[in-house]
Amino acid sequence: MLNSKTGKHYPITNQRPLIEQRLKEGFTLYDFEKAIDYFIQHQQEISLNDLIVHLPDYLNKINSN
Repeated sequence: MLNSKTGKHYPITNQRPLIEQRLKEGFTLYDFEKAIDYFIQHQQEISLNDLIVHLPDYLNKINSN
């Protein structure tokens, strides 16, 4: 989704363990999509690593608005 929405090509092979860890922590694909949509709506750049590492912070920020 990140690639299709941004028009970029983020390879996930190196990030797969981090993504799987977030999913094991109870986050969902919808959580990732929500964060990606937020950044796109606010025209902010985001790296895949930042998205994964800071996902809880981003979701807290989104949910507090």
